[in-house]
Amino acid sequence: MPGIQDTANQQESLGPALYRAVLENDRKEDLATRNGNSLVLGKLRTADLERQDHWFSAARDGQVEKMRDMMDRSGLDPGIQSSAGSRALEIAVDYNQKKVVEFLRDKKTKSGVPLTTLRDEKGRTALQLAEKFGHVEIVGLLLNDILDSSVNS
Repeated sequence: MPGIQDTANQQESLGPALYRAVLENDRKEDLATRNGNSLVLGKLRTADLERQDHWFSAARDGQVEKMRDMMDRSGLDPGIQSSAGSRALEIAVDYNQKKVVEFLRDKKTKSGVPLTTLRDEKGRTALQLAEKFGHVEIVGLLLNDILDSSVNS
């Protein structure tokens, strides 16, 4: 990518360099790393952690629209794990957030694995967690999905 390496470390040129990088399908993180711009790289990593915190908080608080917006805008992987090892679907089940479970139940990780098949650190699926916590409506919702998928197979 001619020109980007020459201008990316200049503060006033960072905007156009990032714009060109996006046009050329280069990630901002790759550009900053390649040019040794550790300040920008640190800010990008901090922003990513903050976005993840908002993602898990939205799952806990039942903020489906916020979660939908985050996925649409940033391409966030719905299967990411928190620093504690939990995923948004598990958090939603734990806090009995039925609307979030409805939103996430048909989603897959970036690698194509359905969220409902993922297991927590103790080997439990979202359905098993819902059963453990006695969240009957969520159990019914997840069971219906399993039954529907087995009938359609």
